[in-house]
Amino acid sequence: MSAPQAEGGGQAARAVRALGLGCPRCGGGLATVDGDPARLRCSYCGYECLRRSDSGVAAHVPAGRIGRRRAASAVAALLSARGVHGYAIESVQLFYLPFWELQGKLVGWQRYRVRRERPPHAPGLAAEQAPAKSELPPEDRVEEVVARDVTWSSPACDARDFGLAGIADRVATLQLRPLDLDRLRGDEIACAVVHPLSAAKRALRLYHCARVVPRGALDVRQRLDLLRAQASLIYYPIYRVSYRSAGVLHVACIDALRGRLLAGTRPLRTPDRTAAWLLAAALAGFLMGVHPALAVSGFLAWVLLRLRARGSTRGRVGLGGWLSEELGAGSAQVGELAP
Repeated sequence: MSAPQAEGGGQAARAVRALGLGCPRCGGGLATVDGDPARLRCSYCGYECLRRSDSGVAAHVPAGRIGRRRAASAVAALLSARGVHGYAIESVQLFYLPFWELQGKLVGWQRYRVRRERPPHAPGLAAEQAPAKSELPPEDRVEEVVARDVTWSSPACDARDFGLAGIADRVATLQLRPLDLDRLRGDEIACAVVHPLSAAKRALRLYHCARVVPRGALDVRQRLDLLRAQASLIYYPIYRVSYRSAGVLHVACIDALRGRLLAGTRPLRTPDRTAAWLLAAALAGFLMGVHPALAVSGFLAWVLLRLRARGSTRGRVGLGGWLSEELGAGSAQVGELAP
């Protein structure tokens, strides 16, 4: 879900659908209003909102991106491994998904109580000899100063449709270079920054404020602030590969750095009893004295129709693969393409 960049002056006045952008009220798709990229309107409930842009933030892109052919080959290998044949790849599009990368220092103080462990009760000790509650040591009260470096990474757009929830586990290994969004190619799409920087800073503070509290602490009181917070945007590249199988359009998202599948759909086939019914009709006609040529001719007609439908998908498959698919399967459905 991303906002396409303007490709020409004549297209600036038309409404552009912000792919991957969700309505805050109902989750529906958003589109620009009167060609204004700052105004968005939901196509379902009519809710209007303004898109905030965080200027002055450095934008980076990871180096070492794979090419479109390799992304298409990765999808073809996955489909072949799962027995999917007769498909045609229609398009391979590159998307850049923005992620906030924050670094700062969390400083302040916190107070809490720590409950002391109860002395173990010896197995041979009588119940009346066990220490009473009043004799147990009181709880420890701790007051400490907090000063630690913290980091945070979170999506700046709605990246759920691409199968990438975050890049926190990848940031340390990325080789970054500056990105100029105005120099993107016409077929490359940069997703719009929907989640503002202030929300990312608030999430960083809340997350690390909870992590500095030791386990089992009671009555916690904190006064912590985030200082020297430095923010940057990392535009992570993802290929969106569209392919058609049996007349149904499917999509697969490929990590443009690792060449691995992130999310996607593939065709499923449910059992079709057409061949079994035709064979049963031929056997029944033979046993009842009726010439089975009618059933055989119907079976051959069905085979020709299926071959014609297979040829319309412009895919190549051997006779053995076609028989294993067609004689035991029929109508197409959609399932997840797992990595």
